[in-house]
Amino acid sequence: MTERSEQCRNCMWWHPNGNINATGSENTPVDSNIDTCHARPPWPFLTPTGAPGSLFPRTYAERFCRDWQSRNEVPL
Repeated sequence: MTERSEQCRNCMWWHPNGNINATGSENTPVDSNIDTCHARPPWPFLTPTGAPGSLFPRTYAERFCRDWQSRNEVPL
């Protein structure tokens, strides 16, 4: 079986090294197979102290979606 090229790891919206640890702080590697998708706006949330925050959704490198675009293409 051949591997799909339309995977998150090959998408222009997928940002490696955008991992988030359990405390919500960015750039702390947790799993190199999980990174952030920037195809949509970040999700808003409240921190445990009640302060507002936002995070981009995390996805696995081998997943895919309808927003996939090659890193070589110009976005619409």
